[in-house]
Amino acid sequence: MPQPPATLAPLAVAGAGLLWASAGLIGDGLPLPPVVLAEVRLAGSALALAILIGPRRLLRCLTPLPWSGLLLAALGMGLFQWSFFASVKVGGASFATWVTVVSGPLWVALLAGKGLPWTGTLLGALGIALLMNGAAIPPEALAWSLPTGLAYALYAEATGRAARGDASGAAGGLAVTAVALAGGALGLLPLLPGQIDALPALPWPVAWFGQLVFLGVGSTALAYALFAWGLGHLSAERALSLQWVQPVATELLCAALTPAYQVNPLYLAGAGVLALSMLTRSIAAEPPGSSGLTPSPPRPSP
Repeated sequence: MPQPPATLAPLAVAGAGLLWASAGLIGDGLPLPPVVLAEVRLAGSALALAILIGPRRLLRCLTPLPWSGLLLAALGMGLFQWSFFASVKVGGASFATWVTVVSGPLWVALLAGKGLPWTGTLLGALGIALLMNGAAIPPEALAWSLPTGLAYALYAEATGRAARGDASGAAGGLAVTAVALAGGALGLLPLLPGQIDALPALPWPVAWFGQLVFLGVGSTALAYALFAWGLGHLSAERALSLQWVQPVATELLCAALTPAYQVNPLYLAGAGVLALSMLTRSIAAEPPGSSGLTPSPPRPSP
């Protein structure tokens, strides 16, 4: 089966960002606890990806991969979903998305031992401070958002290594993603009994179920399929730097779908500074004369 050219990898990662932009809005709009939202998203998307990949292909892709890497990806994924929705509930979808996407590449750089890019880091800190003051966002939201970026970086690094280092190529990265989603769902199961009292009374509106299905399949399974394929041709830092699409799309969706959503000049200035910090890191992640692509791994013959 013909494979898409590697030059489409940045577009695939950006497309994933557009789909992810809807997740925060759904989480903010549904009156469900963060752990429940995370569990629904993890379990639903894991099932969708397992069906997409197929059981035999899934096992074939996972067999040569170290279980330590799979466990790391699962840990990162479970913590990411939980902390992200917790941040959304406290600080709103826009703030949670901005901090997560901006801090992700910084965590990746630290995990890789590269040190912090000081220009992007200082701009990021300034932008977050402006956002918090412009929208009176409590520190608790930041306390949830920063670990979200770290957890996401753990997942991205583990998935990127699998996609580039295994002969299965992007399929290997997508298989790791499916296992990470399933493992994250299993890891959060012990927390669910304590959330029963916080659930709204039944019956729930039909629209809620539609949003939950889209949360698992559209804004997660499809998005991660695009992202995993892109990571097979891009470094994790480069891929995360391209995620400027996500917070911008979240802002536009918030403005279009939330009548009461308002931003002041201070908040807009913070968003602009954060976008600039992402742009500087995106340029720095691509060496002069390079396309930012990594060589495609050899693919098994059919």
